[in-house]
Amino acid sequence: QRSFDCCGLHFLLLAPDRTYKAPGMEGLSVLDEATWAWIREDLDASRDKPVIVAIHEPIHPPTFLDAMLLRRLLASRPQVIAVVQGHLHVDLHLQADGKAYLTAPALGPTRAPALKRSSGNGAS
Repeated sequence: QRSFDCCGLHFLLLAPDRTYKAPGMEGLSVLDEATWAWIREDLDASRDKPVIVAIHEPIHPPTFLDAMLLRRLLASRPQVIAVVQGHLHVDLHLQADGKAYLTAPALGPTRAPALKRSSGNGAS
């Protein structure tokens, strides 16, 4: 967790405190209460500057347990103008809560995202 000011903007860099790496545990990452308190204090102290939040795991669309809680907190702070996120390896630009949620594509070549196709018998 880190924050800093640069060029008239305030940057809030976040990462879950506990990330579970075991098979089948993807998305169970959470923030600890001390981190929640730090985030609230940091946002309160930066009410007079536009804020950009950066986090690897997307908040919108949600990809970890605390994503919706974090999105609600950021939605209540009008100075937050954008969230820069990654993890999904696709280029997404979503608007919600008066903020831009920008998901960065992978830095190297990746396979195109797969889509399900119906076989016509109800199975997909």
